[in-house]
Amino acid sequence: MESLLSPTMDFVFKRLFGTDENRVVLQDFLNSVFMDAGQPKVAQVELLNPYLDKDLADDKLGIVDVRARTEGGTLIDVEVQVAPDPDFDRRTLYYWAKLFTGQITEGQAYWELHPTLTVNIVDFMMRPESTCHTIFTLQERHSGRGFSDALTIHFLELPKFRRQELVSHHRLTQWLLFLTLNTPEQLEELAMDDPIMKQALTNLEWLSQDRATRERYEARQKALRDELSRMEGARRQGLKEGRFEESLEVARKMLRAGVDLAQIMEWTDLTKDELIRLQSESSPPHPS
Repeated sequence: MESLLSPTMDFVFKRLFGTDENRVVLQDFLNSVFMDAGQPKVAQVELLNPYLDKDLADDKLGIVDVRARTEGGTLIDVEVQVAPDPDFDRRTLYYWAKLFTGQITEGQAYWELHPTLTVNIVDFMMRPESTCHTIFTLQERHSGRGFSDALTIHFLELPKFRRQELVSHHRLTQWLLFLTLNTPEQLEELAMDDPIMKQALTNLEWLSQDRATRERYEARQKALRDELSRMEGARRQGLKEGRFEESLEVARKMLRAGVDLAQIMEWTDLTKDELIRLQSESSPPHPS
């Protein structure tokens, strides 16, 4: 048997949690998140079109990973993000706002707006808190009094989960293990005597053996690796440019102090030509 695909790959996650035949899997996962946050469980979820309608022709077209509605009308957006994204907080708010405001059209009343919440599963560090599950709501800063139940945002940071001590009977822990375990043997043990987890694992095994799905997965992995490589290259270039600018500033001060060029070269790693050019730039113009 080939290695299992990662459940955190976006389109794999959608197949496991975002199809009608797997609604019970999505519901169980969501209830594990809600129970960990001290929020009430949901009795039923309805899957929705993952495409967010555009208000204007030049609006961004939002595509969320899994979009659902509870029996009480609460809208839910589940997002999976593997590569670090410096704008992920703003993207989260954008998708939340599109879901929230998209509930009513002209002529409808504001009381018809239902609470909207987001569950973000990210495979990089985002928040300073040590816990892997953080919850954000609208509150008054000083008293902590809630302003509205309209907005709730959950973050599940997988790197923090991998480092923490595990409580295996905790349902959210079991789902996060499903998302992060690496071997079929570990997942088989996790799904033993658990029909919902077994259903998710069976679907993952089927997807992992499907040739077209695996080819798409490998292409997506390559694209992610290329993006991470580009980001790392930009980071290294930024550090290099930052160090060069620091060296230039040190050299300017040493030149003003009359320090010998050879000593400046030793201290800053700048070349003699760079120092001569810097010296000429810093010299006052000769009177005509």
